[in-house]
Amino acid sequence: MTTTSRIPSLTPRRLLAATAFAALSLAAAPAQADKKSSVALFKKGKKRFNMGEFEEAISLFKQAYDEYEAPAYLFNIAQAYRQMEDCKKALFFYERFMAEKPDTSEAETIRGYMAEMEEMCKAAKEAPEVVPTTEAETETSEGTDSMSGSDET
Repeated sequence: MTTTSRIPSLTPRRLLAATAFAALSLAAAPAQADKKSSVALFKKGKKRFNMGEFEEAISLFKQAYDEYEAPAYLFNIAQAYRQMEDCKKALFFYERFMAEKPDTSEAETIRGYMAEMEEMCKAAKEAPEVVPTTEAETETSEGTDSMSGSDET
């Protein structure tokens, strides 16, 4: 009596499953690397934020988000823009964060930040536009004032 080993044949379904498994296995490694590099970028951004270097922090937080789309990065970008008093951009990123994490435990606090930014934007629209004067205009007006004063003596 001879025994034969039975090797399962690769049906289209089994081939598809094997291919999908291999693809997922290969995709997991870059995803892990992306998350790791994004965390490193975030840590650098947090350091810049804590040093008051908000523009650099924003750049690093955005790079981190490009590497790995963690909603917390959107919140940190919004916070940096809020610190810079850029109400439009802060609002944009708070809104993006809330869209990604609508059930966050910090929703009430974030809505407060959003209200603060909305008020800031509203006040900026209502404020009169200040036209900067050039140094030459300032010198001319100062010279006129001193000459008119000398006429009175």
